[in-house]
Amino acid sequence: MYPELIKNENIKTVIEYGPFTGGAICYMAEQVKMGMDDPSQSPKFIGIDLVLKHIDPKCRDHAERLNIEFQQGNTADAMELFAKLKETCPKPWLIVEDAHYNCKNVLEAFDAFSEKGDYVIVEDCNSDYLQAFIDHLPNDEERWNYEQENEVCRQKSDLVRDLCIRSPKGRYLVDSKYQDMFGFNVHKGRNSILRRMD
Repeated sequence: MYPELIKNENIKTVIEYGPFTGGAICYMAEQVKMGMDDPSQSPKFIGIDLVLKHIDPKCRDHAERLNIEFQQGNTADAMELFAKLKETCPKPWLIVEDAHYNCKNVLEAFDAFSEKGDYVIVEDCNSDYLQAFIDHLPNDEERWNYEQENEVCRQKSDLVRDLCIRSPKGRYLVDSKYQDMFGFNVHKGRNSILRRMD
């Protein structure tokens, strides 16, 4: 879904909060590059995480070729970071929130600095998806740990809904073309692929 969205919507900058090992952003960048008529026009990818020590060496090795930059940063400072990125990163943007901490700050910064045609995707906010997994875990300790994670999923879902409700009517719409690409709300982020419309 990501490569198709990036190509179809002519995304110029992809910013992922929470790349962890970097595998997903490298895979995404590779898929986008392979699908482009002119691979040299591939967008800029920026992976931002609190610590970068977990970035896999293979991802670091391919970062330049794939136009990926890894930056150390905190979701708590999203407003300041977006202000800097607005000066240097071309639009439209795709923001991927996959850090699970301070999601509210990322959404507020997106709201402040986004423009018509920009996208935000909040990963892992479909608590039913994780609950189906939790229900089949064999012991109480594992279930308890995943229940804590699932509570974060529910909170993120509420934050996405709140962004849409408190914003001027029609500013953000769920882009069902990508949200429902593989079936109604099958994505791990329920109703969380938002396009800015104004």
